[in-house]
Order: sequence, then structure tokens, then C-alpha cells
Amino acid sequence: MKYFIGIDPGVNVGYALWNSQEKKFYCLATMGFWDTIKKLSELKQEVKQLYTVVIEDPNLNKPTFFRKGQNKFMMQKISQNVGSNKRDATLLIEWLQYNGFKIQRVKPTSAKWKDDLFKRLTGHKGRTSQHVRDAAKLVFGL
Repeated sequence: MKYFIGIDPGVNVGYALWNSQEKKFYCLATMGFWDTIKKLSELKQEVKQLYTVVIEDPNLNKPTFFRKGQNKFMMQKISQNVGSNKRDATLLIEWLQYNGFKIQRVKPTSAKWKDDLFKRLTGHKGRTSQHVRDAAKLVFGL
């Protein structure tokens, strides 16, 4: 059996556990940074070779530059948020590597799945946050 864990890092971490044999999600959750580490630590106690972690790594993106229609203060706020997100992703990646997980870093995209599209594609019935859908998109169908 092979599992894929999708992680969308940030203040609210999107987490998705995908079973590639059964073609279904075992867990979809929005968590804080430390709750994510705790969840991954629990999996570490199991056979971690069964898990591949696919994580969005904003460090693979270019720096933010001035955008038309946004003032200096908006751009500074965006840059701060991106910097925070990059640090969270870096810490998660370092923790995963240190603990022997197989990881795949993915460049973030602006393409989002809306709730209705997510439900239609995956068959999931419950509510999901955008963070969860972003994490699920990383591993769905693997």
C-alpha cells in the first residue's frame, strides 16, 4: 500500500493523506504548523517508507516585485506573508528530511480548485478549506 501526503504550508497548513491503492483520501485537514508536525510524527512511528510527502515549496518561486495597481504598503505586506510562508515550508521540509521521509517539492501555482470542482473530481462530500484543496490537488490521482 502506498500513501501520499500533500502539504500546503502557511499559517493554516493544508494536509491531505491519499491512498493510491484505494484511490481515496484518508484524511483532509487544516492545521497549525505544530499540529502538522505532531501528525507527521505519528506517521513516523509507522513504516515511513510507505509515505511520500508532496509539499508546495514557495522557495521555488521568484521573488515578489511591484505589481500594477498595488501600492508600496500592499506589496510589503505580500512580501512579508510570502517570507513567512517560505520559512514555514523550509522548516517542514528540513523536518521531513531529518526524519527520513521521502519528499517531493512542488512549485506553487495560482490555479485553485473551487469547492464544487473539488467535490466533483474527488467525490468528497464534506467541507474543505482552500488550504486542504491545495494540499489534496498535489496528491490526487497519484
